[in-house]
Amino acid sequence: MPKILYKYVNMHTAKQILTTNSIRFSNMSSFNDPCDRPELPIQRMGRFSNPTSHLVRANMKGQVWEETTGVLCLTRSATNALMWAHYGNSHKGMIIGFNTARAGFLIKTKNMIPAQFGSVIYTRDPDKSPNDLSDAKNIIIGHTFKYIPGRYEQFQKLFLTKPLDWAYEEEVRVVKCLGGLSEVGTSEIKSGKFTSKNYKDELIHLYNLPNRAISEIHFGMNASQGDMEKISKLFKGKCYHCRRIEGSYKFLSEPI
Repeated sequence: MPKILYKYVNMHTAKQILTTNSIRFSNMSSFNDPCDRPELPIQRMGRFSNPTSHLVRANMKGQVWEETTGVLCLTRSATNALMWAHYGNSHKGMIIGFNTARAGFLIKTKNMIPAQFGSVIYTRDPDKSPNDLSDAKNIIIGHTFKYIPGRYEQFQKLFLTKPLDWAYEEEVRVVKCLGGLSEVGTSEIKSGKFTSKNYKDELIHLYNLPNRAISEIHFGMNASQGDMEKISKLFKGKCYHCRRIEGSYKFLSEPI
């Protein structure tokens, strides 16, 4: 697992991350790909019945995994041309580089799936074998905060499987339980400290990053000089500028 993992963002989002020192953990229901959502069994009294069914997803309190689980999508590469085009605002945005250890993304007691176990599996068709959690102990929707080694395969199928078309992303995920967070405001749960707020008619959850969790930033080759100067003064870590290698389709990030 690389020590640094990256997040491609537009310039507006990058400024928010750097000024608030926080990063959003998204509910899977907000993902743009409908195939990138777990097909989940029903839960009753902390246990699962009919484990192959995905027609009913709520537990007795009406909670579902999509609502109480937050996912942070990162990548291994800072020079991926498709990622720059799709997520870096056509190379006008930025990359945020996270030190996974300092950010707390490797801690097994605070992450359902820590980064070292978060490599996404890309497949042509979904695995249709039963994802049996019927005998699982201590796995309750909204209350499963830590990594459970014996259940990694089941959670891998739920949260770390994507269509093969997305393989270019080289994605690594960090998955946290969001159960117990306040509707709006700052609160601390076993997963960490979060600030919850309404944004565009949606309740979002921002993970409050520890100090020095962000170790480097990379500007896209089309980033404006003004943005680069302002953010370079704001950020005290390493700054890079991504450019295309002459005569090649490859990109290189160079220190500023």
